[in-house]
Amino acid sequence: MKNKNLNKEILGNIYYQRGHDYYDKEDYQNAKKQFFKALKLGNFDAAPALAHVYSATAKNKNDYLFSCFLDTDALTSKSLKYWDKFTLINNIAADCEKLKNFKSSFDYHEEAFFNNDKEYGMYNFAHHLKFGNVCKKNYKLAFKLFKIFANQRNSSFYYAATVGELGHMYMEGLGTKKDEKKGFLLINKSGQLGYIPALYYLGYLYFTGKYTKKNSKTAFRYYKKAYLLGDKKYSPASIAKCYEKGIGVKKDINAAIKYYKVAIENGNDKCRHKYERLINNYGGKSYAVHK
Repeated sequence: MKNKNLNKEILGNIYYQRGHDYYDKEDYQNAKKQFFKALKLGNFDAAPALAHVYSATAKNKNDYLFSCFLDTDALTSKSLKYWDKFTLINNIAADCEKLKNFKSSFDYHEEAFFNNDKEYGMYNFAHHLKFGNVCKKNYKLAFKLFKIFANQRNSSFYYAATVGELGHMYMEGLGTKKDEKKGFLLINKSGQLGYIPALYYLGYLYFTGKYTKKNSKTAFRYYKKAYLLGDKKYSPASIAKCYEKGIGVKKDINAAIKYYKVAIENGNDKCRHKYERLINNYGGKSYAVHK
């Protein structure tokens, strides 16, 4: 019996590693199969790994719900080797947010923070306090938490995001004394670290001349950086406007139509009337919007 259990454990580990190998190759279907096999053999680390695949490749609400179920179940396990409690809690919170269950998302982030999660939990809890979507806004506490996290100085996404949030709060005087110069420097640093909202915000600041000297070419460059790093909803609309009006770049109606289309297909319906106006006025290629 002991040898049989040992063989199951070894085989479960093999399937688990294969699942990761397939995931790294972006072969998600085979990754799921291997993680399922590992889970059936009692490899409990396969549950959060499988949840991660379902969340990353979710096509509908049920995929996120199954991901939440797997991570919640894994939280009760005492046999995890590669996954920590904070990662699971924050993964569940992220899936709740995608399901638009913002109250549960806040509760999980709050739990992570009060259980001494000084990275993901702290950032997300502070983010909730700043925006107040499901809790009362508390700018002073949000600012304090962001500042504590920013002092850790690491290379994670959350550090870059925290620097950006701090910059915005300094610029607008939220939870602290207004300091436009310091805020701008922090926003700029956040953008250099690759935080997309900071890059987009820098584009907006240079485009409007708010807090800095107006520079259309620099604005366009920041909008384009944000787009290339993954913002397909807001930056394309701003890029399209630049092409349409010839602001910071040579006027190009076809390019404007192209980028308006990208923005609309990624949920920015506010620019639909501009897109349709250009299509009606200039015609040309077929730019049907696909949902």
